Amino acid sequence: LKALSAANASSFDRTVQFPEGKHYFMYVVAASYLNDVTIQIDGILRYSDEIKRYPAETSALIHISESHGITLTGKGKIDGQGLNWWRRCYTGVDDRPDMVTFQYSTNILIYDLFLYSSPKYSLNFKDCAHVTIHDVTIYINSSVTRGLDDHPSVTYALNTDGMDLAVFNATLYNNVITNYDDGIVVKPCRSDGRYCTCAGKLLFQGTSGCVTCVCMCNPHL
Repeated sequence: LKALSAANASSFDRTVQFPEGKHYFMYVVAASYLNDVTIQIDGILRYSDEIKRYPAETSALIHISESHGITLTGKGKIDGQGLNWWRRCYTGVDDRPDMVTFQYSTNILIYDLFLYSSPKYSLNFKDCAHVTIHDVTIYINSSVTRGLDDHPSVTYALNTDGMDLAVFNATLYNNVITNYDDGIVVKPCRSDGRYCTCAGKLLFQGTSGCVTCVCMCNPHL
C-alpha cells in the first residue's frame, strides 16, 4: 500500500513492481484514487489461505476503486489459494472473495498475467468503462482438490467465473480461461451507474473470430 501511494504521488516513477524470482505472501490489498499507475507482477503473489485472518466481508483480494489509467501486468502469477475457500463453501459458509475487482474506475489495461486458483471470480468489474484485457491466462486447478488431507470427497471450485463485466466499452482478446462456471460473462449495470448504466460496446475476439455486443441489459443474456 505504501508503494502504491508512492507511485501515485511520483512525478517520474509510477510503477509498483513485484520482482521476478521472489514470492510474496499477502492478505487483502484495497486501494482507491489511483491515477496512471502500473502494477507489474513478475514474481509470485500468493494470498494466504488462513481464512480466519481475513477481515469480515472481504470482497476481493485486490480491490481497486475510484481509479483511472490503471495497468495490471507482468510475467508472474497471482495465486488466490482457493482450495480452503472452496472447502469452506461446502460447509455452508460461502464468503469467498474475488481475486481482482475494479469498481467505479476507467481506462483499465490488463495483460500477460497468470491468475491461478481464485476463491471466486478471477476478474470482476463493477461500474467501469474503457477496459482492455489480452493475453491473460486464468486457471482453476480442480485436480488439486482430490484426495488431499484425506478429505472424504471431491471439492469442486464452484462459481469461479473468469471475467465478469459490468462495463461500457471493453475489448478482450487472446485470453485462455479454464474454470468452473462462466468464462466471460456480461453483467447488467445499475441504472444509476457512474460509468456504466448499461453494459455495452463490447468486443470479444479469439481464435474462432469475434463477437461484438452493442448493448447487454438483460442479466439472462
